Parts: sequence; C-alpha cells; structure tokens
Amino acid sequence: MEAFAAQLGTNRVSLRHWLRGTGFPRNEFCEKLYAVTQLDCFSPEHRDEARKQFEASIPAAVKKARKEKYDANPEVYRARAMASYLKRYEAQREFVDAPELETLRRDPRQRKNVCRNCGEILRDVGPHLARCPVQRMTAKQYKERWHFLRSRNATRSQETQVKQSAAMKRARHQPPKWTHDLLTLAQKASLKTNVRGSARLEERLNARGKVLGGRPQFWKRTGDGDVVTDTRLAQLRLRGWSIEKIAGRLGMTPAPVFNRLRRLGFPRRARVFQYGEPITGKSFVALVYDFDLTVEDAAERV
Repeated sequence: MEAFAAQLGTNRVSLRHWLRGTGFPRNEFCEKLYAVTQLDCFSPEHRDEARKQFEASIPAAVKKARKEKYDANPEVYRARAMASYLKRYEAQREFVDAPELETLRRDPRQRKNVCRNCGEILRDVGPHLARCPVQRMTAKQYKERWHFLRSRNATRSQETQVKQSAAMKRARHQPPKWTHDLLTLAQKASLKTNVRGSARLEERLNARGKVLGGRPQFWKRTGDGDVVTDTRLAQLRLRGWSIEKIAGRLGMTPAPVFNRLRRLGFPRRARVFQYGEPITGKSFVALVYDFDLTVEDAAERV
C-alpha cells in the first residue's frame, strides 16, 4: 500500500479512502489511477460523472459534521493543506542545469517558462517571482533585468493566454473608453522602444494585419524631421542601394528597413532593378533576343 501510494505521489490514508469509496481523487491522481487500474470511474470520459455521484451519495449529516469540524479549527486545517501542497510542490520541482541557465539568460526568446533567477521550469513565471528563492521581484523588474518584452505573454504560457482569451470572449469583454485616450501615448512609447539593433516597432505594425498598408506618421522620422515613407524606401532600393546604405541615409537601423522592404515585396538579394523588377537571367536572355546578339557578344558588352 505504501509503495503504491508513493508511486502515485500521495499517502496511504488518501489511497485507502479512494479504494474504499469514501473519497474521490483529483484529476491528476485520477490519471495515474486509471493508467494502473483501468477503472472507468477514473477515465477522462467518466470521472466528472463519477465525482458527482460520489458527492451526491454523501449523507447530509456527514457533510454537516465535517463542516462543523472544520469551522471549529479552520487555521489547523488550512495549515495542513498548505503543508501538504508544499510537500507535493517540492517533490515535483524541476530545474535546468547551470550551463543551460546561463545560455537562457543571454537569450530571452528561448524557453520563457524557465525562471532566469533560479532556473526552475514552470508553466507561468509571473506568480513564481514573488516567492523565488534566489531573488524576489515584480514582473516589471524581471522583464527589465533579463531584457524581456513588456507584454504579458513574456511571463505567461500559451495555455494561460488561451484560457484568458476564452474567458474574456465568454464574458464579452469590452476595453474601457479611457484606453482610446491613451493610444497616442502608447504609440510614442512604442517609438522609444525602437532602439538601435531592433525592429520591434516595425514588427508590431506588421502584426496588425496581413493587408499591406502605409506606415503611420509616427513610424520613423529623419534627422530633418521628415517622415520616412514607403515611397522613399522603394526609390532608394530601386536605385540599387544596399539595405545598410539606405539605413544610414535615413538615420535608421538595417533591421526595420529590411522588414519593411520585405513587406513591400522586394526580394532579399536583388541590387539592380529595371522597370521596377530585379535584373535576373531572364533579363540577359531578353537582351540577347531583342538586339539579335550571341551570348558571347552580349557578355562581352556587359
């Protein structure tokens, strides 16, 4: 009995109650019991119905006696429950090794579910930060220290994001009206985050939709105060300028220039254009055909 209980991650008293029918386990233990016993009451399809039947079978007098017993010493039972939770939590904790933790600390894009302070593998990092054994901090301090984005999903898992989105849709959540008044400030804050070596603002603007649209006025300004337009980028690229040269001319970094040109449909490596199209091998074949030249003559003239 004790070995079986240890295999399930519980104690023999709880296991005895489950097997006798005087208690019903949580879903995490139902999965383990179903894998061993193959009983239908622990299966994912029937466990909810079995739990309802068990709760309905408890006499009202027993429920009343249990409630009175709990109300007499609530602090004792809460302390026992917390101690049991901490015992299970400590047994299930997992950490990454020191070399991998150092690698993750240098790259915030990899494995966001790993705490950069202590290296513990979590589902959501946010709730863990207030009780981190290495250093306690807020989510804002954590993002600033390890260079995460300020968005909420920097410390949330995709599963939590999906659950929150579904809950907001069910409740038909509508943003308050005062958020529209702060849109201008948010745009200015996004502009400040477009630091050298990054294209964060360009990526955010592209994420608004797949439909090609002009850049807003706050996208980027030159040193003279003029707005960098898509037309200006296209003109410089059609002249055969490289991305680095365009970025230096407009006072930008290569990353947003590259992203915007790709968004406009420009190829990556083309440098020479004719009539708005990159010159390729087809252009050489057309040249030979139009002027009735041999390949050797055309190559010599080029």
